[in-house]
Amino acid sequence: MNFGDVQSEHMRNKNLLIGAAIFVLAITVRLIYLYEISKGELFGTPVIDSATYLDIAKNISSTGSLDPRIFWQSFIYPLYLASIISLFDGHLLIARIIQLIAGSVSAVLIYNLGKKLFDVRIGIIASVITALYGPLFFFEAELLATGWAAFISVVVVYLMTESIDKRKTSLYLLAGLASGLAVMIRVTFLPFIFLAILSMFFHGVKNVAGRKSFVAGILVMFAVFVSVLTVPALLSKSVTGNFSAIPKSGSLNLYIGNNPDTDRTIMIRPGYQWRNLIREPLVCGYSTDAEHRRYFRKRFTDYLATDPAGYAAGILKKTVQFLSSRELPRNIDIYTGRKWSGLLSCAVWKWKMFGFPFGILLPFAVLGIFYRRKNIPSPLLMFLLIYPLSIIAVFVSSRYRVVMIPLTTIVAAAGVMHMIDRVKNGDWTKTGRDSTVIVAIVVLSSVFGPFTAESYDYEAELYASAGYEQGKAGEIDEAEKNLRKSLSLSPDYYAGHRILGNLLNQKGEFREAEEHFRRVLKDDPGSYTVQYYLGLSLWKQGRTDEAMSFLESAEKGAIKAREETIYKQIQDIKMSILKEEGTDDEYPEQLD
Repeated sequence: MNFGDVQSEHMRNKNLLIGAAIFVLAITVRLIYLYEISKGELFGTPVIDSATYLDIAKNISSTGSLDPRIFWQSFIYPLYLASIISLFDGHLLIARIIQLIAGSVSAVLIYNLGKKLFDVRIGIIASVITALYGPLFFFEAELLATGWAAFISVVVVYLMTESIDKRKTSLYLLAGLASGLAVMIRVTFLPFIFLAILSMFFHGVKNVAGRKSFVAGILVMFAVFVSVLTVPALLSKSVTGNFSAIPKSGSLNLYIGNNPDTDRTIMIRPGYQWRNLIREPLVCGYSTDAEHRRYFRKRFTDYLATDPAGYAAGILKKTVQFLSSRELPRNIDIYTGRKWSGLLSCAVWKWKMFGFPFGILLPFAVLGIFYRRKNIPSPLLMFLLIYPLSIIAVFVSSRYRVVMIPLTTIVAAAGVMHMIDRVKNGDWTKTGRDSTVIVAIVVLSSVFGPFTAESYDYEAELYASAGYEQGKAGEIDEAEKNLRKSLSLSPDYYAGHRILGNLLNQKGEFREAEEHFRRVLKDDPGSYTVQYYLGLSLWKQGRTDEAMSFLESAEKGAIKAREETIYKQIQDIKMSILKEEGTDDEYPEQLD
């Protein structure tokens, strides 16, 4: 063995040790965090999107067939949970641990990619940031597709970069497969992947050396990518009648983030308001999957055509939100999660309008992109530039932005090393100039807001949502405790009053249930669902005249909303009242 071989072997061993150390750091941090949150009273109760994913997964696992709801959001994630349920007897802790392992592997891949593109120092800094970045391990521990989206982003860019350098058929195949899976996890990958593959194709056409083989490889990558996406499209066709690999929620989300009243639509909460929104196409006579998509797509395009200035202003506002140093909530708020973890409290925090860690990561990433752009391969550069546009085009939240973080740490680490090298070289003039840029970005990313999404009481919603899920599962005492906790945090939280009223109806405590329903109707007198619940409470108290008044009002609302289930339930109660009064021949008309 010659000296070169010995040196190469030494470098391989060194890289293995560094990679192993990074993995150990990342998984240790994540397991400590998981241990901390496992002690929280809400840990075992998935809520909102997590609860929906889990419900779909349980249905798939028990029936062995696809639930139509699997085509609503992430196609892959419910299948992942279904496999965990089947293989591990429903132990969802396994699902979280696997996601944390994937996040730890991401940190190792970031080290290798950073070392390859720049040097070992940048690889180590980027991987350590990835290992310790609070929003990353927060979302990786949730029963959501977010952690997998962050992982697959690293895999796709890593494989694309490797395929450009090594030009192996296996890499083209893997890159195409990973790209297809990425879109199946989150559709916002689609513009980036399409343009990245197109860019690689034209790069191959211009490259004289090995042009034909490289172009052929890129075509293989694209063919595999399209083939992978054909699978969910064909399954969608068989289940819903609509051939599409794009989730059904895509056009709805596009409308939610782009309309004349986005502050309102963004803040439509889970529950009957959300249900009313997604049922709009049905109320307007559009019943199929394809018609539902067209309905919201048309609402978006109509807005774009009639108010282009408002649309442009909305895009600008969302760009500011994307660059905000703070973590903007959606159905989950990372700052509420700090309550159950000291580790997360150190890793994620706000001071007035400044948010850590993104407020520090962003300026160094900007410096890294500017000064080291020649070292950044097209797949990484395009991801950093195009993926944000996919988020901004819809709406911004921490849950969607965090997907970019692992790859952003590479350019941020390059920015850190750029500043360190400036100081080492004693170039104080340029150091001062770059420091001014850093401070300016920190200020600009923290001066705007608070935004509408930051004004909501997510802790109250979290407890109410947990109470709702526990009530469904028959855990009545725990449900009532969490619902009352929700209302103690936010006495005017109408969803908490509504859910607690339903629970009290279930317990037979109709008088208190009535109080909660009347409290909701003070804020939302047109809620036919709450009118129905109140009518039920009044009937159970023997106040049939009052009950009939609310039931008839609820009936009109159900007919207008085409809510067949609630309509039939109202009919059953009215028939029971009529029978009690001996007038059951007056059976009301059926829903048309």
